[in-house]
Amino acid sequence: GAVRLTEEFLSVDPAPPEELARMRRLIAWELRRAHRRIQPGRVPLVVATSGTAAALAEACAAAMAKSGKSKSAKRSAQGVGRAAIASTALVRKLAAKVARMNLPEREAVAGIGPRRAEIIIAGAQVFAELLESFNLQGFRYSPLGLRDGILAQMLAAQDDRTAAHRQ
Repeated sequence: GAVRLTEEFLSVDPAPPEELARMRRLIAWELRRAHRRIQPGRVPLVVATSGTAAALAEACAAAMAKSGKSKSAKRSAQGVGRAAIASTALVRKLAAKVARMNLPEREAVAGIGPRRAEIIIAGAQVFAELLESFNLQGFRYSPLGLRDGILAQMLAAQDDRTAAHRQ
């Protein structure tokens, strides 16, 4: 996870290029292992959850809104309907940008804020490497997580009248 990678590789703020390179090598090595189980090119859509995914999606939406490229990105940047896909190119650009920043600068980035600023460098690198490694267009953020799915599945198993059961 982003916390472990930050603790293991990013001892100085901002991170020196050699520490970032070491971290990216480990991420790439882990992704090569994942390629054996998940065939690249067979994944049409990535739906990401978690705080890091939310921060990246919001930061990408804010960057798109700032550049004037998308009205839906403006809504996403304001926290309304995070339906847009955070593109691989934008995630990579954001990963490179935050890696050059110190903590107060990262805290000021729209969408990241103080809660994710400490671990966003590692998290952004993982997302960028993953998306590139599997040749994906990007990811879609969902505020729902594993617990939500488990609860829906449990409800569906108990009551066949629920929408979750029909789905």
